[in-house]
Amino acid sequence: MRVLLVCVAVALLSSPVELRPRRRRPTVADAFNDAEIPKILNITAPKTMLDVCYENAAINLGNQVNAGDTIGELEINFPGEPGCLYTLIVLSTASASSRSLDLSTGCEVVDLLPASPIPGTGPHTYIFLLFQQPDEIDTLADDIVALNTDRMAFNIADFVDNYCLQCPVAGNFFVTEFQDQDDD
Repeated sequence: MRVLLVCVAVALLSSPVELRPRRRRPTVADAFNDAEIPKILNITAPKTMLDVCYENAAINLGNQVNAGDTIGELEINFPGEPGCLYTLIVLSTASASSRSLDLSTGCEVVDLLPASPIPGTGPHTYIFLLFQQPDEIDTLADDIVALNTDRMAFNIADFVDNYCLQCPVAGNFFVTEFQDQDDD
């Protein structure tokens, strides 16, 4: 038995060994930076995970989700500070929508539409960003009301500036694309 162990040890020592650095678990900010979201939106990557879940799909920092799975009810969880107001902005790499809500009351300003990538446009990234608000936002302001009719005109940088929002406190995102009937 000792001879066998010595032979195995010699064989292991004589074979080339590649030492790999221990992989660290990517952070929320790493995932956002790897997907180049801060660069595209000109924002700072959030550091905290926003828990986002549809009836048929959990969102997890860039996972692939079937667009049809975003039709059901959406649940968003975040351990916000009592008495604080938050703005949740949900945008696609192709279009945008925004919600402003107090997480305890859920005051929705603009309806959130399910993911609906257009055929032939490739993958779309849907991004959820949660910002803490310094003050209540007037949901009857012209720029907010206009979001219901012209989502494509939404500019996150202008919105953040207009309402004195800071860096996002939490975020999450997923990728989807149009599914041909033959892809099932």
